[in-house]
Amino acid sequence: MEDNLIRYILDERLAVGAKLPNEYELADRFGVSRGTIREAVKLLVYEAINGLAMMAVSTLVFGVLKLAG
Repeated sequence: MEDNLIRYILDERLAVGAKLPNEYELADRFGVSRGTIREAVKLLVYEAINGLAMMAVSTLVFGVLKLAG
């Protein structure tokens, strides 16, 4: 389901900061329950936060190594 949401965002060319349609609309569009939509959105948010955290750690480590080198 997460891949379908990503494809939807890309296909609809949603801008950064744009709101997704509500759970009812997305559930109807994809033929799934609202709970499925809710879980897919939670996973995408979690993955995005995780990705940002990993980038921050990588940047910090790179900066420390650069200073040490």
